[in-house]
Amino acid sequence: MKRLQLPMDTTDPEVWLERMNTDRSEIIWEKMDRLGITEQDITDAIEWARRG
Repeated sequence: MKRLQLPMDTTDPEVWLERMNTDRSEIIWEKMDRLGITEQDITDAIEWARRG
């Protein structure tokens, strides 16, 4: 698994977390698009998991 590498030019944890969350969420959404996973698929999966 490829790890996400971010430059750490700040020691402010809030800035670091904001960058990490933004970059990571974009990567996740792009991968979901490539795989054809929709928001409805996510909703269905959550409902299925909660029933189990």
